[in-house]
Amino acid sequence: MRGRRRDHRRLRRAGWLSRGYARGQVDELLSHVEQRLGAGEPVAAADVRRAGFDLVRHGYDIGAVDRLLDRLERRCVEQAMADEPLWALEDDLRASAGRLRDQLSGAPGARFARLGRMHRGYDPADVDALVERVLRTLDPFSATPEGAPVEADDVRFTVFGRVRGGYVEPAVDDVLDRVIDLLLRHAVLRAQLAAAEVVQALGPDAFTAPAYEEPPARPLSGPEPPLPAAGAG
Repeated sequence: MRGRRRDHRRLRRAGWLSRGYARGQVDELLSHVEQRLGAGEPVAAADVRRAGFDLVRHGYDIGAVDRLLDRLERRCVEQAMADEPLWALEDDLRASAGRLRDQLSGAPGARFARLGRMHRGYDPADVDALVERVLRTLDPFSATPEGAPVEADDVRFTVFGRVRGGYVEPAVDDVLDRVIDLLLRHAVLRAQLAAAEVVQALGPDAFTAPAYEEPPARPLSGPEPPLPAAGAG
């Protein structure tokens, strides 16, 4: 990226003998994304998720950068959804979930293209186990009795074993990217719906600062009546 790069000094760095992400590469990505978001330009969350950095001594701490990128992904999704009405977001989310359910509903072991016996790919059993959880989460009629719904981080941090004749890795990664995007959109939509319910319950006036009004002036009292003279009565 051309122009001045921002140094994100608040990011923790790895020890002198440990490896972390190359600082210049991280700074370049973060500055680029922040600049575009600040200008109101759309940024695909997948572009942030797929960013790769070289590992160097005393670079940025890997965990700190990954957590920052996770938050940045959500900001990208929030900005992309900011100008759409809630009903349109709900309709689009349902349609996307339906397409993903159809794509993932194949037989176990045959949900994705497979490599030949001489090449290693993702273990189909590991991938299918995650897919089954995703399908239960995407099923509008499922109560997910076997556990909590899948969240975006569950998909991000799942590690698959590798076996000969396994699933083609890019094919799995592409679909799981779409799953993460869908789950992030769902999380953002839930937050927007919850905020809308609060506004509806309390009324819009609850979120406006009350106008300051001067207290009414107290009327000036007249002179005190004189005390009665001693012995009067």
